[in-house]
Amino acid sequence: MTQALATTPHAPHRIAELAGALAAPRSAIDGAFVAAGNELSECAQLITKVTGLIEVLPSDLESPDLAEGSARLAVVGQRAEAIATELGSPEGDLGRLVLALGGAATPIDQLRRTVKMMGIVAVNARVVAASVVSERDDFGVFTTDIAELSNSAANTVSEFFHQYQKLNAVVAEAATARSRFALTQREPLARVARTLQTLLDDMAAHRRDAVTISAETGRMSRDIAQQVAKSVMALQVGDATRQRVEHVEAGLGRLGTDPALEPIAFKALELQRRLLAAARETLTREMDAAAGAVSDIVGDIDAMLRKAAELHGGGKGKQSALDALRDAVNAAIRVLGDCEAERQKLDHVALSVASTVKVLLEHVEAVEAIEYKMRLVSLNAAVKCAQLGPRGRALDVISQQLRALTGDTVVAAGAAVKRLDEAATLSAEFAAARGGAAGDVSALGTEAEAALDLLAAVGQRMDDAIGAIGHDVPRAKAKLADVVAVLGEHGHISEQISDAEFALAEMSGTGGDIAAHADFFDSLRKTYTMDAERRIHDQFTGIKPADKPRMNAEIALDDIMF
Repeated sequence: MTQALATTPHAPHRIAELAGALAAPRSAIDGAFVAAGNELSECAQLITKVTGLIEVLPSDLESPDLAEGSARLAVVGQRAEAIATELGSPEGDLGRLVLALGGAATPIDQLRRTVKMMGIVAVNARVVAASVVSERDDFGVFTTDIAELSNSAANTVSEFFHQYQKLNAVVAEAATARSRFALTQREPLARVARTLQTLLDDMAAHRRDAVTISAETGRMSRDIAQQVAKSVMALQVGDATRQRVEHVEAGLGRLGTDPALEPIAFKALELQRRLLAAARETLTREMDAAAGAVSDIVGDIDAMLRKAAELHGGGKGKQSALDALRDAVNAAIRVLGDCEAERQKLDHVALSVASTVKVLLEHVEAVEAIEYKMRLVSLNAAVKCAQLGPRGRALDVISQQLRALTGDTVVAAGAAVKRLDEAATLSAEFAAARGGAAGDVSALGTEAEAALDLLAAVGQRMDDAIGAIGHDVPRAKAKLADVVAVLGEHGHISEQISDAEFALAEMSGTGGDIAAHADFFDSLRKTYTMDAERRIHDQFTGIKPADKPRMNAEIALDDIMF
């Protein structure tokens, strides 16, 4: 309790002292409510800003960047799936190339045997020609031409066979590389396709839900802003209580300075006590209610944040739909990068196959030239045998063998060339395709990176908005906490007012004629700005003025509010 005051109403200085004692709680009321009002006003501005940020989020989800990025990723997923499917299918051109080369093995072996037999025939031709030779006869076709043709054919076919073996080895390497490519890349590509499709479906569903979520979140945010605004208005009770304390101060001031009021001082002090008690009770009640309302706003803000997290697509311990999609694209780019590295190895092998086929085909021309030379030598041998008559019978046998070998050479070379021409066509197709659909891997990686850039732009805008929300909402909650703390100070203020009430109770009484001092009481009534004060006044004095003071618009508004 404050320092003891006089117990007699005719001590003006003591009444003035009591009036002065009310200055401290009045000032505390004024400062507390001004501070709380300022904090709430700033909180309202923050909530309004947050509302705007929340309402912008759906537009990012519907932005052209996200639509284009999603469309590109859909294409990436479809092509990745197509590549994975192709890698799981038979080996296409490369498989047919292997078969074509395998088909050339038999005629090439036959060609080698034919050329080897030609060497034997060339030896026999020289031996037989030596037995029938004369100085007048020209046996060069048997002694020289066949031997030279045999040696040339042997060298040509040997080199041809060497290139054929080299091509077989290169194609086998290509087949192994492609099998390895299919084995290591098919499942990762298929997984990329599945993951992208799933996350694109999730994003599409989230985009559909975003409008509803945003509307609900925006409504919650606007409701919070309205609650804050109502709390700001409700805090005007602080100003009303301050005014009521001022009115008591003013009344005590008149009692302490006007000796003519001493006869009615006991009753006037009791009236002031009642007015002060009612003001204190209103202050306590309204401040408790305001603190409770502000505390509820904090809970509403947390609920709004949870709903905003749904709008972003994430939540506590949960990744947002957009972030999940961006992570999946990064993973897809890594997979496509690995795939591209393997594809480049396959490209190198394909080019090696093409170059080896080209070299082999150059030797085919030499093999075809052997056919022509064998036909020519065979014809010359037949003509020479006809000229010799009976002496040329033995050489005629050799000539017939040469003609048979020429026929075998033509058949074998033709079959080999046919197969190699087919192999050359398949090799060209294989080199052009560079591994079939796998040739699209590089383009897919580029497309995925372009889509990622678009998603990153959207994600950055959303992250900025969420970051701003995450920055402003805690500030708003901190300001609300400050308001609750300020409102919690009413206990100290109430105690100070209560001390004044006790002092007034000790000084007041029932003596004095109110009617005799009606002008004084009427003048007090005219100073009131609150209807609650007038009701207490009228009930205490029992005076029913015929014409009560007309309230201006401001006073009427205060009465409506309080």
